Amino acid sequence: MYKIAVIFDQKLYSGGGYKQSINMLNLLKNFPRSKYSFTLYTTILRNKFKFKDNYFQFKYIKSSIIARLISKIKINPRFVFISNILELLFPINLLEKELEFDGIDLVFFITPSNLAYDLYKLNYIFTIWDLCHLDNPEFPEIRFNNQFEIREKLYKKVLKKSSFIITDCKENKKKIIKNYIKDRKNIITIPFEPNYKLTKVKNFDFENQIIKKKFNKKTKYLFYPAQYWAHKNHIYILKALQILKLEDNLNVGAIFTGSEKGNLSFLKEYALKNDLINDV
Repeated sequence: MYKIAVIFDQKLYSGGGYKQSINMLNLLKNFPRSKYSFTLYTTILRNKFKFKDNYFQFKYIKSSIIARLISKIKINPRFVFISNILELLFPINLLEKELEFDGIDLVFFITPSNLAYDLYKLNYIFTIWDLCHLDNPEFPEIRFNNQFEIREKLYKKVLKKSSFIITDCKENKKKIIKNYIKDRKNIITIPFEPNYKLTKVKNFDFENQIIKKKFNKKTKYLFYPAQYWAHKNHIYILKALQILKLEDNLNVGAIFTGSEKGNLSFLKEYALKNDLINDV
């Protein structure tokens, strides 16, 4: 039996990243259990209790403070010299030791995980969701805290060693080939899928009434589930609502859901200044 380790390190409130991880796990259930054994390894204890499925075995990877510190040093381009010394001193880390002890044949990173840095001997599949840091480097979430450099260092190091690379579309495949590797054969495209719960039959009229009552919405509304990153462009929706109200006399509301990623206060301030605070 071929033993595959699936690295599942997305937090519940990471938004689309968590949902896409769940979608990928559901796709893996199509593989016959007689030939393949999947074990989910996660650094987030909550994942173990939140995602329960008999198809997968589940193991929690407990990481010490020192291990987490070493990991941050490895991925940060500011500490290249220290990182090189650490790699010479610790060529095998606790994660790879545990995977080898469990007899793992292949590691599958279902997210763009920094843990791929920690593999030296085991073969792995790596996932890239997007290359937005190259497309839109002007956003603060890319420019601050060395995020651009961190992504570049990660992709340049792990992609060339990957047995396979998974991305969502042909456009991203072309970008990967152009910027990182030349081999087309080991890049596989698997399109994103909507949340599996949306495929279930639902009474949307009933749910709309609940939402309108909860948010005191007597008008039509837009629903936009996205984290409060600048690149999610909530501001365009607010501007559109303002135009509809002032120029067309249409009172349309909006419901935003997501975790704060640095842009929420700016959006609230804009809504307050432009008389939209009661519509959103």
